Amino acid sequence: METSPNTFFQERFLELATIIQKRPEEIERELGYSNGVLSNLSKGENPPEEVLKELGNYFKVSPDYLTGKIRPASEESIESYFESLSPYYKAKMFSLCQNWSHKYSSKNY
Repeated sequence: METSPNTFFQERFLELATIIQKRPEEIERELGYSNGVLSNLSKGENPPEEVLKELGNYFKVSPDYLTGKIRPASEESIESYFESLSPYYKAKMFSLCQNWSHKYSSKNY
């Protein structure tokens, strides 16, 4: 049985909302959507392209990620990418990761 784009959307939208500790209704208010729009989308309606773009910007992911057209990076691919970097960019990446770690650990993600 093949997974449809709206099923990917449902899963990824709810996962991202959970990560930032917000309910769909809260995200609706923040983005100025009518009450129930995102709740209905998370129940299986096909998301319009404009909504995908806005949510991608909101969650800082691509619309293709939201619909399952691209998969999340695996730990192996991230490590492989890091190993391919020059020492200068490895140091920059390390510093960036430290900053993220500090930022997100203080928010209890």
